[in-house]
Amino acid sequence: MANFIKKFFKTSISKVAIKNLPSELAWLKSLTTLDDVSALNLTTKHLALILNNDALTVKKRIDYLSVIDDHTLPRAEKLTYQFAKSGNLRADLELSMTNAAFNYYRQSYLNYLRLIELLTPAPLDSNIDHNALLILIANVVSISINMLKWRYFDHVPAPANMWLQLFKLYEIADKKNMLNIPIQAFGTVFENAPSSTISAYIMQVSILGTLENTNMQRMHFQTAVYLLNTWLNNVEMATKFDESAHLFVIDLKKDASAKRIRHFTTTSSCRYCHIDALESKLTNALQLTGQGKIPEDLALTEVGDVKNLRETLQILSSEWSKSHYVRQRRKEERQGIEKTAAIAYGILDICNQVEHYLKKTSNVGLNILSNRKSFDEKLSSHTSIRRESSINILQIEPQREAWTISDESPRGLGATTSKESKTWLKTGRLVGLAMDERPPRVVLALVRAVMPMRDLDKLHVGLEVIARFANWAHMRAIEPQAIIEPTNKFAPLAGSNSISMGFNALYCPIEAGLSEESTLILPKVEYRQNEIYEITVNRSTKLIKLGSPVDAKDDWVKVVFPHVAVG
Repeated sequence: MANFIKKFFKTSISKVAIKNLPSELAWLKSLTTLDDVSALNLTTKHLALILNNDALTVKKRIDYLSVIDDHTLPRAEKLTYQFAKSGNLRADLELSMTNAAFNYYRQSYLNYLRLIELLTPAPLDSNIDHNALLILIANVVSISINMLKWRYFDHVPAPANMWLQLFKLYEIADKKNMLNIPIQAFGTVFENAPSSTISAYIMQVSILGTLENTNMQRMHFQTAVYLLNTWLNNVEMATKFDESAHLFVIDLKKDASAKRIRHFTTTSSCRYCHIDALESKLTNALQLTGQGKIPEDLALTEVGDVKNLRETLQILSSEWSKSHYVRQRRKEERQGIEKTAAIAYGILDICNQVEHYLKKTSNVGLNILSNRKSFDEKLSSHTSIRRESSINILQIEPQREAWTISDESPRGLGATTSKESKTWLKTGRLVGLAMDERPPRVVLALVRAVMPMRDLDKLHVGLEVIARFANWAHMRAIEPQAIIEPTNKFAPLAGSNSISMGFNALYCPIEAGLSEESTLILPKVEYRQNEIYEITVNRSTKLIKLGSPVDAKDDWVKVVFPHVAVG
């Protein structure tokens, strides 16, 4: 049987030979008439039959699984990429694709685990085929990466005991001195895939596990797996800890992924990860993508586009860097509450939300403001008048997505939302929360964390409050020569995205405990440093010059409001 295994893994049955399949695999012929979801569902069903058929010999199991891989793995890979790259999908389509792909990978994973059990009876040093075992272990870890990726697409943790199962395979390979032998998982199916080692495969999936709570988008996860497979395929895990070299630790006795090394006790079951080479690759790639380029060792077809690659690199650089990583901690304790908030996201939508709110709640206040007051006095008066309103904001905009605010502190909020929100939620996203309270208000906040809850249909969102009394503003870029003309009808700046109409922005006044300077938040596409803008807030207009950004993410830029007028 040993010779058969070696020979079989070197050559697989060609797709053109499908007419010659054994009767137990005759169902494979029907796959050509099925869509990918149906094909994977049918395959999962037959994989389960193979797993539970105790009459099958190891030889036949290997034979059957190899032929099935040849005909189904490429389709699973294609479906995964399509799903990752897609935007919003119908709920029923998303569910059917998720179930089909994850169940397929999960069942294949269980089948390969069973094969390894049959090949490694006690004692471990029995006379087994090492080459076959090496390939089977590589295949299992490769499948686990895809299985985990689909879980993370849906913001769900790894299956129970998966880490312990993988670490057991690591120990088997270690005792057989196979950890660092070059190997290519599913080499007969994906001939152009880079070769790796068992040690590197285990490190890849373990490092991937550190991204569980990052709330990356699907294509970010897809790209991260590709980068790990490309850049982390020739590494070893150390048994002795070196504080200057090692960033992550894996405990082979715990059902958990790699953890960033902070405070821990070294044990014989710990393995340590040195990823300086990966960090260097990330840094170089960030520089190239900043110039609109991609590294030569990456394929554009795998990363989607330069924008997605750069976004992924920024996240990974933060999570896997020795110097850039910042652990998020609450700055103060939060009090449990229960409120409802109508949500706006994206700078343009939030501007519209704030404008709509102000029109509904502040008409009286706006009309009594005196034109003799200074610009800043008017803003201050407007803020105080808004506090007296008692209109229910949720009745004003019932079409907006609603979140439940579960806890609150002066600088933070915790909210619960449905998992459907994951299609747009990501770290750094600016949101507007129209609170269901009196006096009503729109709170501006940044998404800092998104985590799945025990109720898998819900997500918990951690938010950093940046403004509780933002004002709607209208801006337009101005030609410099127009400033000396004795007229209020300034000429718009050539090349502006909003040449005649201008654009909306948000004015955030100084707020105790939140900000020491008033700021402006405006669309990133409209921002030009050191350019002159006309701004109108609360019916008062002035000219300002915008300075350097103090923050910028997603589609927005934040600058300090220049109180010294131009001209």
